[in-house]
Amino acid sequence: MNVRNAIFKTACAALAFSALTACGAKRSDESYNGASGGYAYPEEAKEFERWESSYDMDYSYALADEVAPIAKPSAGGDSGAGTLVEDVEQKIIKTANVSLNVKDYSNAFDELKAAVDAAGGYIENSNSYVYMTRANREFKSGSVTVRVPSGRFDEIKRRISDLGKVTRDNESSDNVTSQYYDIEKRLTAKQEEEKRLLELIGKAEKIEDLIRLEERLSYVRAEIETYRTRMSNIDRLASFSTINVDMRETPDEEIEPISDDLWQLIKNAFIGSVNDLKEFFEWLAVFAAGALLPLMFIGALAAVIVFLIKGQKRRIDRKYAVKENKKEGDSENA
Repeated sequence: MNVRNAIFKTACAALAFSALTACGAKRSDESYNGASGGYAYPEEAKEFERWESSYDMDYSYALADEVAPIAKPSAGGDSGAGTLVEDVEQKIIKTANVSLNVKDYSNAFDELKAAVDAAGGYIENSNSYVYMTRANREFKSGSVTVRVPSGRFDEIKRRISDLGKVTRDNESSDNVTSQYYDIEKRLTAKQEEEKRLLELIGKAEKIEDLIRLEERLSYVRAEIETYRTRMSNIDRLASFSTINVDMRETPDEEIEPISDDLWQLIKNAFIGSVNDLKEFFEWLAVFAAGALLPLMFIGALAAVIVFLIKGQKRRIDRKYAVKENKKEGDSENA
């Protein structure tokens, strides 16, 4: 009986040990992350993975198609119902190109600069050059690019048009409101992700968890900086509109007085013609001197040829005269 009791107790102990071992193995298996090939993250890291899984593999988001309209309360004071309006700041980039003829380029440029400065704008770049000189006067042409507050765009454009005669005027606008607020949504999402990553980093206990989270944090912060830069560029372009101005100084359409140096111009023209004639005869003399020997050879050869031709002609004429005389003598004898 004692032996049976001992065997029974031993069997029970073995079964209990096996059960405990199986439970420990199950826990170990549960704590092992087979997908990543390593030990599982703590519960906070698992929460990050669940949160991260809402993103695509390229970390793009599903954003709302349109900027959410804001409800405007009705006149009755009922805040729960009202008319939906787009109560967001519009981001419109305006650009204009104006070409005009002016009487005095320097004065027109000074007036343009004064108007732009008074409106709180600035000249981004400018260049000019002299394209014509008439009656001792230089005529300029150039281009100016100005940036003015978008609220003063139409006013400054009208003042620029008043500087002279407009020959070209076109205007374009690019509404980037939707793009701007789409970027803002992406920025907000990235900032929320940054906060969550910082919380998880503070709770991480394993080196590999910390490394992975910090790598993701670096990527997210780079994205945040990119979105901020893009929004800043849009703000800058939308808040200051661009006007490209081409100005050309043109002479007045009137009979101009006789130039004071007319006689000097006539004298210079006459002297120039005499010098040209002198240079021609000089060239002719040089050419003749260089061609003298060839011309003498050609002349002698031509003289010999003429002499031979004339001698041959005389012989032929004599033969013909002898024949004619002989015919006349025969006719007389007959």
